[in-house]
Amino acid sequence: MLALARFGANPLTFLDGLRADERDVVPFTLGNLHCHLLRRPADIEAVLESEDWPPLSRGRIMALDRWYGGGLILTEGPEHHRQRDELWKPVLADPSAAAGRAVARAGRRADSWTEGAPIELFAELRSLCWSIEWETLTGEDLDASPELLQAQEAGIAAMQWLLGPFGEARWNWPTPASGRTRAARDRLDAAIDALIAERRARPRDDVLSRFVAAESDDALVRATFKQWLGADLLHVVYGVAALVTAPVGYWLARRGGVRAPGPGRR
Repeated sequence: MLALARFGANPLTFLDGLRADERDVVPFTLGNLHCHLLRRPADIEAVLESEDWPPLSRGRIMALDRWYGGGLILTEGPEHHRQRDELWKPVLADPSAAAGRAVARAGRRADSWTEGAPIELFAELRSLCWSIEWETLTGEDLDASPELLQAQEAGIAAMQWLLGPFGEARWNWPTPASGRTRAARDRLDAAIDALIAERRARPRDDVLSRFVAAESDDALVRATFKQWLGADLLHVVYGVAALVTAPVGYWLARRGGVRAPGPGRR
């Protein structure tokens, strides 16, 4: 547990401390999670380019289904690959999807700041990212709907405790905080569902219309919308933990270095 505490205090310093180990594959633990640091660029490239999918479940990350209701990061096997290839890849490969929006919005946000007045930088940049993504998805202005911005904030906060030991139980607790989170999900879902219905009736030149054209399941479109909206924050952390460490272990096992993870292990 000491290693986990050190990693939590400063992840970069912890990983930098592993450089003294000259082995090609450096094993270490974070709590009860067994990890491996690959040092050779060829090994890292082999993991990133491998299409072999490790035989294990999403584990605790499935608790995020309470907020998302499905979607790419909560799906395995052929269906995961289908969503990746049919919904995500075509949009991510098209740089015109967000062309100009980020620069224009960042400029307007900076112009709204008062010279010499303090700002809470994290909150400002977070809401800026969300407003850029919302406009990319819908062509509309999230800043004009503060109740939806607050709902997204509640969802991001919930993801942090949903992954904890009592996350799924806490979601259902009859407490004011849990009730507000469930209400935030319902509010955001209702707004997204209305946008999906509009795009099915009258497609526009936006990313949501492309999702709707590629997928007939409205619930999956909604989950994809929400994961796209939140991807800039938590998926970097949890995606690496759940979707990269597992393939590394699987690749090592096939190479003969470690025991292969079994179903349900992570």
